[in-house]
Amino acid sequence: MDLSLEFLLLTIVGSFVGAVFSWYVSSDTIVAVFAVLALIAAGLMFLPLKDKEEVRVETFSFSHVTAFSIPLVLGFFLGLVGQGGAFILISVMLYTLRSLPDWLSEAP
Repeated sequence: MDLSLEFLLLTIVGSFVGAVFSWYVSSDTIVAVFAVLALIAAGLMFLPLKDKEEVRVETFSFSHVTAFSIPLVLGFFLGLVGQGGAFILISVMLYTLRSLPDWLSEAP
């Protein structure tokens, strides 16, 4: 399965769980979580660019636990606050894709 499809499916699952969980959380807590998410999104956009290193295809690796936990956790918090996710997902993608090798982060 394609990694982007897995990212999408895990975000959807996390969003559903977060939406159900939001029924049991006070509105003040939901507003506080939204504020924290917005600050994280803004902060990620201002982080400096990492230097890209030339990485060969056979040496590129990533943590599967991290790759699968990020969309699940983000989806949960986005479902909790009732957001579609663009404001935080774009920031996370910008931050993570900046550090990927050129051959992986550019369209063919």
